[in-house]
Amino acid sequence: GSGKGSGEGEKVEGSGDGDGGGVVSVRQARTKVRELIGAFDLDPNRVLDLLVDTLESEVAALLLLGKGNGRGKGGTDVDVGDLLAHAPTHATPVRILLGIVADLKRDSLPHLLGFKYANYAANTAGTAGGAAAGATGAIGPTPPTLHLTTALLILHGLVDPAQLVRHLAPTVDELQSRYEDYRDAYGKKIKKMGTVSLNAAAAVATSTSANEEKKDDGGATATAATSATTSAAALADASAAEIDNNQIVGLFHALVEAGAPWDVATSVFAGPAAADDGGFDGAEAVASLHEPTGRAICSWVKRSIAPAYDDRVGGIGQDLMRPSPSGAASTKDRASEDGGRYSLLPSSVSAQTILSASASLEDLSTILG
Repeated sequence: GSGKGSGEGEKVEGSGDGDGGGVVSVRQARTKVRELIGAFDLDPNRVLDLLVDTLESEVAALLLLGKGNGRGKGGTDVDVGDLLAHAPTHATPVRILLGIVADLKRDSLPHLLGFKYANYAANTAGTAGGAAAGATGAIGPTPPTLHLTTALLILHGLVDPAQLVRHLAPTVDELQSRYEDYRDAYGKKIKKMGTVSLNAAAAVATSTSANEEKKDDGGATATAATSATTSAAALADASAAEIDNNQIVGLFHALVEAGAPWDVATSVFAGPAAADDGGFDGAEAVASLHEPTGRAICSWVKRSIAPAYDDRVGGIGQDLMRPSPSGAASTKDRASEDGGRYSLLPSSVSAQTILSASASLEDLSTILG
């Protein structure tokens, strides 16, 4: 690989685990790995697979550390953007791993990651619970650590989302179909809310007659109604599970939480099938169908506009008992103070997702566009 943009000459401090610290060059690490591959005739693709697994383990440890330090929101969800922007204990190994990955056959990464995603879907479908999920078209759960690891690789320019998305399930077309069903059902629900019966007396008489029939037939009608309600609830649960386990939704969620530029995050919806339909807004669909991702998008917007918000209306917002989103930008401030030394994100991410205090409404529309 060319190595440009991936920290080839960058030096990072040692892990500080008692080995005396020291300075490790990414270039030295790359050279060492190449020597090992040549000396032992290792398969570069297998080495790449192990590197990605190691990177995912670092991400998992970072998320666990965030939960242990109480850096979650409301004591539950971890503030992923916060963790990635300032990760002193993980910056060294993650940067070295990303540098080595950049030196290997990065063209294989979409296929390698796609194989991992496919394995999670297949393994879940092979279980008893997965068989039931497969019958409804649902895909088994993919760990958030894999989504976040993939997001890091995308943000560092090592993976093209358009090449990866074809390996994820369900497809963008299926997501679009699900969203259209949701809109139709919601539209019908709204129409029913505005319907007023002008024949209430007849409705009461019909209801009374129906109740008498239920008594006569031994409650068969009641049983049928209960069965129908149960089936509807089961269908709703299956639909919710399908969205929760949708791998495209999971990857988009991880990119948004990591603070990816909007065009990068939404590129996961630009697969070959979706390219023919310019009218489908994947982000809008996911925000409507998946509440956690909707909240993540709101946090992304707050983080992006925090400096301009604080400068112009922060005080007024506090007076009105509406908390300023300045806390979302505090980690970015901390990362700026240490020069991004402990950030796992490329510098371009911070530059593209944070508005300055002097930003105009036009600048805001550019970021959100």
